[in-house]
Amino acid sequence: MPNWCVNKVIVEGPEEMLSEFLKCSFEEEKEGKLFVFEAVDPKGKWENTKHLNSELKEMLGEEWMSWGVTCNPYVFEQEIIEQTPTRFYIEFKTRWSPPCRWAENVIVQERFKDLKVTVAYCEAGMDFYGSISVRKGEIQKVHGEIGESLKYIEDENNKIEQVIHWDTPFGEFVKKWEFIDFGG
Repeated sequence: MPNWCVNKVIVEGPEEMLSEFLKCSFEEEKEGKLFVFEAVDPKGKWENTKHLNSELKEMLGEEWMSWGVTCNPYVFEQEIIEQTPTRFYIEFKTRWSPPCRWAENVIVQERFKDLKVTVAYCEAGMDFYGSISVRKGEIQKVHGEIGESLKYIEDENNKIEQVIHWDTPFGEFVKKWEFIDFGG
């Protein structure tokens, strides 16, 4: 059973560029539209990996195919929080790790060079959190261990409660990104 990494992704930029990005980033499913990160490939083409031939899969390599997620690069429990002509904000869970490599690879494509991609993530089971923000070749990263900043306490009714130490780097991160679910 995997640990769940909670992710918040914000993509911002010019209206036309963001519109093209979003047009290529969704796949029709029975339940509606599913955001698919594997739609981006480093050669600047948009392909869903389910349809890639073996030669192209070999060329892209396993690292790329997983877009930075440790195993099975699928999105779970996705929820679009905000969508405007210049900003897209989605929350979802992945198995074990966040899609940081994906964020780095989106903006290297010429047609998406003016987008800003930010991924904030938290995985309490593996004791880490952080964010990556990429724009025009500049990458800003924050990564830390949760450690003693988050504890789970069981009350007399066997209800588990999360206790956060707000004066820690993790506490500040949680406030900034408004994390409620910490994965694990």
